[in-house]
Amino acid sequence: MELTNEILQDHYADPYHCGECEQANFVAQRTDDGRDCKMLVALIVDEGTISEAWFEADGCEVCESLASMLMQRVEGQSAKSLDSLQTLELLRAANASDDSLVLSYSCRDLPIQTLSAALETNVNQLDDDLTGGTQFGGPSLREEC
Repeated sequence: MELTNEILQDHYADPYHCGECEQANFVAQRTDDGRDCKMLVALIVDEGTISEAWFEADGCEVCESLASMLMQRVEGQSAKSLDSLQTLELLRAANASDDSLVLSYSCRDLPIQTLSAALETNVNQLDDDLTGGTQFGGPSLREEC
């Protein structure tokens, strides 16, 4: 799907906080098998507030652009009161200026699903047996292709 919306094109060309977040304390990874998109969201949550939001993605341009917009939008917000439906509406508004851009449900939903899962996965509280000392480093998902 080619991006025709200038805002989405800008976020794809120069994404906000795309890359590794070494000090993340909330992390999740999700895939959308139907579109072959993969996403990892890493957050630094301090005293209930999202102080930093990062993502790594290997997916379509729309999915990656929306992830960039979402990371920018959620920083500074309370992790407990984050309303993903409200955020989804804001992302849909980016589409409003260009009727020729039709976003599939999965493209809109994967970044939000991954963010929601990350907010529920505090890596500091995981049992050592589950994490096995694994780091979230290595090549970004985009570099693996």
